[in-house]
Amino acid sequence: MELDYGQQAKDGTPNSEMQQASTAIGKLKSVIAALNYLSSQGWECVGFNSIISKVASGSGYTDAQTGYLMRRPK
Repeated sequence: MELDYGQQAKDGTPNSEMQQASTAIGKLKSVIAALNYLSSQGWECVGFNSIISKVASGSGYTDAQTGYLMRRPK
């Protein structure tokens, strides 16, 4: 699992709070645990999207990645 908060963007700025959350999420073993952790920190899920891609041509095997859009109300 990975927490993307724009840290890799060209004009991205360091954010120690988000870096700590990213480290904590990296140690968790499931998506549900990560979502629960973020929820305990005041974040809420406002959307999600799954991207399905074919991994090997003709094998019938597919891979899916799901991204969650989170926000923290002000």
